[in-house]
Amino acid sequence: MNNGNSKAILLKKLTMREHQEIFQLSKFGLLSSDFLQELKLDENKSIAFTQRLLWLSKGHYSVRPQNQPKKVIGYTLFYKSGKSYYDGLCLLPEYYFPSVIDQIYEQLLELAKFCCGVEIVNKRRFIFSGKYKMHIGPEE
Repeated sequence: MNNGNSKAILLKKLTMREHQEIFQLSKFGLLSSDFLQELKLDENKSIAFTQRLLWLSKGHYSVRPQNQPKKVIGYTLFYKSGKSYYDGLCLLPEYYFPSVIDQIYEQLLELAKFCCGVEIVNKRRFIFSGKYKMHIGPEE
């Protein structure tokens, strides 16, 4: 039995085509962010929910197993709060393992560095972008 603990993970840019998967994940997945928990889920509004999620966040990526690249098992994103940027993660419970989460954050750091031009200060999940501080990991 494969418990998901050793799965390789891919991050792919999140799009509106995945609105049903994102909506379902938000209802049943494990959330690591107050921001994601505060978003209201309306049973009949998956498109509106995903649009709001994409509009409020800076970088948004679906999380997929490398051996099943069409299967969405979660999503991760950056969002701004005050002068800081934070990350959010929503992941199906069966994939919520430290090794999987570490892979997601490692890729998220690389994407932030490459796509957003941030400077990685250390591997303690803190990165800086100009005058803004970006936190990767749990909110403090």
